[in-house]
Amino acid sequence: MIAIDGVDLRLTQAKRFGADETIDLRQYADLKARQARVRELTAGKGPDVVLEVAGIPEAFIDAIGLARNGGRLIEVGNISGGLTAPIAPSMVTFKSLEIHGVATYPPHYLKKTLDFLTQHINRYPYLELCDAKFPLSRAAEALDKSERKEVTRAALFPQQG
Repeated sequence: MIAIDGVDLRLTQAKRFGADETIDLRQYADLKARQARVRELTAGKGPDVVLEVAGIPEAFIDAIGLARNGGRLIEVGNISGGLTAPIAPSMVTFKSLEIHGVATYPPHYLKKTLDFLTQHINRYPYLELCDAKFPLSRAAEALDKSERKEVTRAALFPQQG
């Protein structure tokens, strides 16, 4: 598994959750550089599956470029209807990509997920995913710090005001 991000803490967390390799967006600033690094790490083929969770159109474009010919792209991150990505349909056609969008899931998957977490809570550092806690009265500050990437994941506590 290869994780791509531009935030040190998230790259470190990716390794702790099992990523074999990480690619720092700051070191590989453009898509061509990232593609070259991914190809290098996958013996020239590219990944079989790309999971896009960033939620920005540029990441979707990157995901299409990174997937191997005949590969699969799972799009989870882009859920805002107003965002668009300029994509030439030939990028999908000539690579024979299979693209799946995921926004909702059947309820039984929630139980499966909770069961997985219960079984593996000590195997992976889940409790460290949230690195900042704010009372509800400081929600704007939490969003601002998240936007500036001063925190990776912020939690809001309504009971604390």
